[in-house]
Amino acid sequence: MTQRKDGSTYSSDDFTADVAEGASCSSVPGVKSVPPEDRKPITAAILKAMLRELGANITADISQFKDAFACATMGITLLEATTSTQETRLATVEQKLGKLQRKQQDMEARVESLKDQKRRYNLKVRGIPEAGTDEMLHYIRRLFAVMISPKHAKLTKMDGMFWLPKPLNAPSTATADLINCFKTTHNRLLFLMAVKGKTPIPFEG
Repeated sequence: MTQRKDGSTYSSDDFTADVAEGASCSSVPGVKSVPPEDRKPITAAILKAMLRELGANITADISQFKDAFACATMGITLLEATTSTQETRLATVEQKLGKLQRKQQDMEARVESLKDQKRRYNLKVRGIPEAGTDEMLHYIRRLFAVMISPKHAKLTKMDGMFWLPKPLNAPSTATADLINCFKTTHNRLLFLMAVKGKTPIPFEG
């Protein structure tokens, strides 16, 4: 405690309680009533209080910054994890797509192979007069049965016969081609061997 000239006493704590952030020493009530030689300890106490309050504010700001930085770091980590997961899923989808594409190519190649195989089973008879289609087919079946030996008679049991469409500009009297579908290339080959040289009908393999 310090005594003024008028006999009253004062303490530096009486002034530090009135210090506001950013206030100067001269703006604190009662400072001017203190003798100049006693103002140093009061000023020091006021500055100490101001620094203490400023330090508390800085500490709070730093704490808030740390929290915000931690949240940002967590968000970045989550984003990286999500990105990695999406990349993994994309790689898996691309791998499955590649397998499907290869499977599709294999199926297309198999279809083409079956088409080629089916074409190899066929026998084309050219220049057939298209008079009375049903009777003509019956006649051709009987003709094939006569052309081949009894040993190969079963070869006449084909999957079917059908006419190839004639060109649009072909005359009505134009002959047609007939496709004979055998079940195997072996049957087709045996049939060709059996009828070779026995018929004037031109065959085309």
